[in-house]
Amino acid sequence: MIEIKMDDLATKLAQKETFALYFYTPICGACMIAGRMLELAEATTEQTIFKMDLNVTKGLAEKFKVLSIPSLARFSSGKFVAINYQFTDITSLHLFLQS
Repeated sequence: MIEIKMDDLATKLAQKETFALYFYTPICGACMIAGRMLELAEATTEQTIFKMDLNVTKGLAEKFKVLSIPSLARFSSGKFVAINYQFTDITSLHLFLQS
């Protein structure tokens, strides 16, 4: 996973890219576990996953209606498609990324 900033996200959305975006905070224990699971899921899919620290991205949680962390949002052709809050296993993450 690659850490991106607000400017990077705006560029990806403007260029109508398809990707997943992992929202986290560095001091969240569940986020650390979810991040590791996503690294493993990313290795088995062609889906690009980026990550953003919600502590330093003002307004982003409200814009994409992020209700809790960790969370994983999918974007297709630059448009928000879905968000996932469940990090139960790698298989379900893989299915979310491919749906």
